[in-house]
Amino acid sequence: MLLLSLLLATHVPSSDYLKCEDFEWLSKGLLESTVFSPSEKVTLIFRWMDHTDPVCFGLVDTKEV
Repeated sequence: MLLLSLLLATHVPSSDYLKCEDFEWLSKGLLESTVFSPSEKVTLIFRWMDHTDPVCFGLVDTKEV
């Protein structure tokens, strides 16, 4: 799990961004985990958000994409 976290926290080109379903799956698993503290979980989720398609969060108008 730690290796996956480190891998996803590094720079990712926009062509390789996570899909909405992938982000949701990872976030759910992380929130259920007892390995990380709540602050670590929030930090990881925000980093994953930076590497997820912005359409998933309503940050881009889907009509323009």
